[in-house]
Amino acid sequence: MKFDFKKDILPHLLIYIGFILIIALYFQAFIFDGKVLTPNDILSSQGSVHEVQEFKKANPNEEIFWTNTSFGGMPSYMVSMDFRDGNYAYYFL
Repeated sequence: MKFDFKKDILPHLLIYIGFILIIALYFQAFIFDGKVLTPNDILSSQGSVHEVQEFKKANPNEEIFWTNTSFGGMPSYMVSMDFRDGNYAYYFL
């Protein structure tokens, strides 16, 4: 079996290089300019936690159980709540 570079390897190599160029052109802002996509779930969770954090600063010995920031109000344990008080299993984990 005779090996022919132009017939066996070159078409695959050109397609591979073509895909790399297409990806580089399509994502040039992210690759060359250093831009990043903003993760919406992280930003929205930080906004939801803000009310809980402000309450904890104003009342350090109390726990807030309801927040009005997400979905028109929701329990704060779904956003940010400290379960260490009274939970002795936490110290063993």
